[in-house]
Amino acid sequence: MKISRANRLLDSDEFVVEFMDDTAATARAKWAQFGLVRMTLGFIALVGSLVVHAVLAYNVGVRDVKGGVVDIGAVVGVGMVVLVSLSRLSNSFIIAERDVMQFFFATFVTISTCWTLRRKTCSETRILGDAGKALFANAILSALGASWVKSDATNVKSLTGALALLSAYSIIGVSFVELRKNMFERYNGRARAFDCASLAWLFAALRSVAVTMFDSYGIWLARLVYVFSASGIIAHALNQTNYAGKSVALPSVSHVVHGPEFFLVSMAPTIAMLAGPISGVIYVASAYALLRGLKGVVTEPKRSVGTETALATGMWLASSVLFFGGGHACSFDGLHFAAAYTGFEKFHFYIMGFLLGFETWSSEIMLAASIPIFARAISTHRESTEATSTRLALKISLFRAIAVTFSTLCAALHRRHLMVWAIFAPKFVFESIGSSVADACALLSIALNFWIPRRLRARASKRD
Repeated sequence: MKISRANRLLDSDEFVVEFMDDTAATARAKWAQFGLVRMTLGFIALVGSLVVHAVLAYNVGVRDVKGGVVDIGAVVGVGMVVLVSLSRLSNSFIIAERDVMQFFFATFVTISTCWTLRRKTCSETRILGDAGKALFANAILSALGASWVKSDATNVKSLTGALALLSAYSIIGVSFVELRKNMFERYNGRARAFDCASLAWLFAALRSVAVTMFDSYGIWLARLVYVFSASGIIAHALNQTNYAGKSVALPSVSHVVHGPEFFLVSMAPTIAMLAGPISGVIYVASAYALLRGLKGVVTEPKRSVGTETALATGMWLASSVLFFGGGHACSFDGLHFAAAYTGFEKFHFYIMGFLLGFETWSSEIMLAASIPIFARAISTHRESTEATSTRLALKISLFRAIAVTFSTLCAALHRRHLMVWAIFAPKFVFESIGSSVADACALLSIALNFWIPRRLRARASKRD
């Protein structure tokens, strides 16, 4: 009797052990598998691509100015790139990245301003004004990014908020009137892009008031903003085609400088609307002030060794400030899903995916459109502007790629970490996608402003 009972218990224990082994094998099969060999080969390939990238970035076209004083902004900027990249190995940095990047940007602007004032190559009043503009915009974006959800709350009707919005949009409208007058003079009456952008801003203002005052979704107003923003881009493209289709030289200032500004002005209403009925206009205005102030601080009349590197690092830091200032975070719960439904009631996978991606990476879009503008400020003629824009885009991409490489290394090293799926993996995904979007937008910006018009002009000269 005792022997049979013992056999039953033994059989039961063996069954439990066998069941636990099967359960563990199933769990291991379903759980994430890390191929160390593939991860190592991929990382080696990534480092190899960085070396090739660096060679291209510093050997395309005419190099930086030889001789003279080294731009201190280049030294500080590269040092910040290294610090930021190394800090990606820490989960505490990833959590507090918004504050760290805004601190680095403010430090970069302050040191660059002091170095420029010491050289006495430009007006002290102008450089101090540009520095103050950049630092003030940085502070506004810091506060805006930290309180984004509360600032976009629209469930309370606010007359004061509506009046503030109307005042802000009125100021934009007055600025557009003067800007349009200047564009007519430079483009010989071809300012249709500004007309479309003005209507887009008008409908964006009406939608903001409708949302804040009447709890309306403003679906058709949002769609009108999309239409006139796209119309502004198309009108600008047609202007470029008309110029490039002739066998005459393109006007260097209006084509290279105001061409990208047309794109920014046309897309700004959509960016502001997707960012939120209240925070949107503040975000776009702060972004413009930040980039404008950075341009004035770094791009001085007399170039020095490392000016392009300093400008590239400053623009890379600015893109991070704009990303976090827009209320974003490197986490999937930090996506602004409400932006995908702006102007639509029913779910459309591709349309809403595009809107969500456009709103999330709006900082990279604005940065890419600004590259020719920044390049023109340190170039002497159109040909050097094209080469400078290419080198500037490559250097910005290089610094971003270095950070992505360390994010990849961080995700690999912490693959067994408790917070890998909450912090390290999302950071790796956001860095990778953001880098790809930024590089694609930079290539598109250079192609639209230089490569395509040049080919059209070459074809026109052959026909003649």
